[in-house]
Amino acid sequence: MAEPPPLERRQARGMLAGLAMFAAGFAVAGVLVVSGLGGTPGYWILVSVGLLGVAVAGFSSPRGPLERSRPPVWSRRGLGGVSGALGLPARAVTATFYGLLVVGGLGNLLIPALVRRR
Repeated sequence: MAEPPPLERRQARGMLAGLAMFAAGFAVAGVLVVSGLGGTPGYWILVSVGLLGVAVAGFSSPRGPLERSRPPVWSRRGLGGVSGALGLPARAVTATFYGLLVVGGLGNLLIPALVRRR
């Protein structure tokens, strides 16, 4: 199968904005959970921003038969394609995205689960 065409700047900008909304929304929501503010209106707004980010990334993604061979946008190669289309350093984009995911996972899942066991 042929390689998909490179991402357009417009597509990459929307995909990166959506991924940033997703990761940052859940990361800040995780910080609120750890600080005892989970379940507050602010928490739910941040979760909603994260979910909206998934939609933004999805609507910005190109569609078509060739796109099936493109790596997932959240993978290192996918993030590299998005950052390359925007002229951003791939390592910095990938590290920031995965760092925010770690904060979100720790704050929303792991730390609350460990605290409940005590």
